[in-house]
Amino acid sequence: MKIASIWVIAVVFATLAIGQGLFAGDGATVSDADVLFINGNPGVVFEATEYRRDAEGWTPGTDDLQAAEDAVMAVAVSDDRDPVLFGYRQYAGYMEDGERKIVIHSMCKPLDGWGQSFLIVLDGGPCFWQAAYNAGTGEVETFYVNGQA
Repeated sequence: MKIASIWVIAVVFATLAIGQGLFAGDGATVSDADVLFINGNPGVVFEATEYRRDAEGWTPGTDDLQAAEDAVMAVAVSDDRDPVLFGYRQYAGYMEDGERKIVIHSMCKPLDGWGQSFLIVLDGGPCFWQAAYNAGTGEVETFYVNGQA
């Protein structure tokens, strides 16, 4: 089986699994009116339970998202895996150990359902990356660039 076929199967499986609630919440619909732009990148804010079923959430505002994006970009530009910095974003505010955090999933092109369900993409290389930002400390706690299949 070709590597591209494996990647497509992984993306389809993850999308279907999310739609069935295996990895996330109930897949609430998000309208185009809910798409916002941070640094020119279209993004959607999801409930914490879309990101992680058991997560306690908070709703980050535009200023919070801008701070998160700025901090993540400072980390991303020096990453030797050459992540694609522009693209489509999925955000969720969640609580962890009493601290407000923002998770960011980024993709360089819109996948089907990117604005309706919090997607988990396996592989795909530098087109896809994830970050976790601590809104209280202003620190990027994790930055992960997907690998190649």
